[in-house]
Amino acid sequence: MKIAGRRQRLVALESVAMTDIVLNLFIFFFISFSLLYTLNADRAHAIRIVLPAAESAAPPPEAPEARVTVTQSGELYLDGERIGEEALGGEIARRKSADPDLRISLRADRQAPFQEAVRVLSIVSACRVRALDIAVVKEGDADR
Repeated sequence: MKIAGRRQRLVALESVAMTDIVLNLFIFFFISFSLLYTLNADRAHAIRIVLPAAESAAPPPEAPEARVTVTQSGELYLDGERIGEEALGGEIARRKSADPDLRISLRADRQAPFQEAVRVLSIVSACRVRALDIAVVKEGDADR
C-alpha cells in the first residue's frame, strides 16, 4: 500500500517568463507584418503623389505615350522609371522621332517645387512635343 504524503506540489508559471514569451511573439509578428507591407510587390513600383485640384478637370484622353511624374521631393520619373533631366530630354527626343504625334502627360505632386515642373515643360518644349496634358483632380475629389 502506498501512502501519500501531505506535501503538495505547486505548479506555477512565472509571470515574467510568460510576459517575455508574449512580448517576443508581439515583436516577431510586428516585424513580419512590417516587412510584408514594405516589400509588397504592388507598392514597390508605385509612385505616391497628390495631384493638384482644379475646378474643371476633364477625364484624360486616350492613354498617353509618355507619362512624366514629378514627386514632392523633385524626383523625375518617366513611365514609372526614375530618370535624370538629361536622360529625360534624350528619351523624349527619341520617342518623338519614332512618333511625331507623341503625347506627354505631366503628373506633378501639389507639393513639388514649381521649378521642377517648369524644367520638365522646358524639356518637352525643346523636343518640339506639342501635345501635353497636365494631370489634375477635380476639386471635390481632391481629398480622396
